[in-house]
Amino acid sequence: MDGYQIVLAEKDGTVADFESRIIRQYEQEARIGRGGIWLKLAEQYYEDKLLLSKYPYPEYLNIAYHDATPPVVKEIFRNNTIEPLYRWGRQFGITGNHRVLYTIHNYHRVVLLHYFNKQYNGDIITSDIEKAEKAYRNFCLVDPSFYPYWKE
Repeated sequence: MDGYQIVLAEKDGTVADFESRIIRQYEQEARIGRGGIWLKLAEQYYEDKLLLSKYPYPEYLNIAYHDATPPVVKEIFRNNTIEPLYRWGRQFGITGNHRVLYTIHNYHRVVLLHYFNKQYNGDIITSDIEKAEKAYRNFCLVDPSFYPYWKE
């Protein structure tokens, strides 16, 4: 196996909306012939997804790419019932402070659960974690988990 498969928890969810927004904004930039910030974000997002497909765990990502700037990936330990739950993030100028919550499903899929633009300081707010957990529970109805991912 070359890596982990990356899938969206919900085809019409927040991550899909974010990916569509990147494409729309880039197309608008191309039409107008200005900027390029959304093109750069699209390229970085694609590269980050490739990295996550090979190194979805924070400790391996940082070791494997010590010469490059990897996306910031951290495990979430508080206010969550999914274990493991990770936050992947990039701050990208005027486009925003982008975050995606994800988990690793059955040890072979990276499931992108919830996107949000972090416009606050400190920890991730509970409502974002709850949205990610709801998306994962719905995903598990279609593709059941073989392992216990829920904290007691």
